[in-house]
Amino acid sequence: MKIKNVFEPLFSFGTDYLSNACINSYNEPITLYSAGYKEAARRLTERALNESGSIDILVFPIIFLYRHYLELKLKEIILNGTDLLYSNPIITTGHSFSNLWNLANPLIEEVYKDEKDKEPLQLLKHVINEFIKIDQNSIAFRYPLTVDKKTKPTRYRAHKYQALFRVHGKSFRIIGWNKRGYI
Repeated sequence: MKIKNVFEPLFSFGTDYLSNACINSYNEPITLYSAGYKEAARRLTERALNESGSIDILVFPIIFLYRHYLELKLKEIILNGTDLLYSNPIITTGHSFSNLWNLANPLIEEVYKDEKDKEPLQLLKHVINEFIKIDQNSIAFRYPLTVDKKTKPTRYRAHKYQALFRVHGKSFRIIGWNKRGYI
């Protein structure tokens, strides 16, 4: 006698077409991924700033989501920038902001070499360096322990949390790279 599965599949199409997510429906899926992380961070940020007490628990996913958004945008810049400038697209792996920034920064500098307003690029460099200091390899806001099972230091306080949201709109706009260039 076969036992009937009473659980519905988690990853399948449903009958309500408005509730079905269209995955891989875009030409550049990395753009779709990064947009999703950025939008999720924005929405959580809005909630955290408007609901008393939620900032203490939402800080971890929010900062992780913003960091992952930045990581994906840097990878996109490297992929599209090396394709556009050298006709040799480079696909990067890993999570090291230092490594990604070392590859992406020269591409950004090349595209922006004639730009008079250097403030967005300087702000982007500042944001990247801040993330390098606090979360070089995308671990600090995903897990409460280090890889050697030690508790993470609590020196990262959220007292300047709103600064992340203020610079978000200014610095992140420079990394809207696509095959046509920066937008």
